[in-house]
Amino acid sequence: MAAATVAATSGVTLVGCTSSTGASISIIMPQSGQTYATGDKIQVVWNTVNPNPEFLNVTLAFSIANAANPNNVMAITNGALITADPVKVADGILISTVPPIPAGAKYTVSARFKDIGPTTNWLQCFSPSFAVTAGSVAPTTGAAATTGVASVSAVAPVATKSSGAVQLLTRVFGVLASAAFLL
Repeated sequence: MAAATVAATSGVTLVGCTSSTGASISIIMPQSGQTYATGDKIQVVWNTVNPNPEFLNVTLAFSIANAANPNNVMAITNGALITADPVKVADGILISTVPPIPAGAKYTVSARFKDIGPTTNWLQCFSPSFAVTAGSVAPTTGAAATTGVASVSAVAPVATKSSGAVQLLTRVFGVLASAAFLL
């Protein structure tokens, strides 16, 4: 599996955010050095360059990833940023909650999307790095993103063609559980 790479100087990937049509996104928030606690609201903001109507309608999947090693950004357990509705490139903003992840100094927001051009590859880009501290949501077990390589499983962005399916199933089962509780 190919490793995702974050540019060492800015924390933003220089490769992978541009579709084969020339349209691209660049995540500008969270900003480098910001700190969030688990359970806090997190705002992700991105700019688009050379967008076309088809690109603006592309669905994005977001998660928090371990950026302790900028040459090998790794997915983390429970890192998904959950939203009520699908997030499109045209939205330019996502507001979610920092999931229950271990405290660490080097995390990044990962945005994944399927290229609309002839390659239809999965593309991935990253935010500047930020820190996460313990907060109102208890972290799950796992290694924190500090320095060096954390002991989490590497996951390539092309591991699934249905990244939005997990969010959809989470929402469906959540609604079903709520409905069963009301009965």
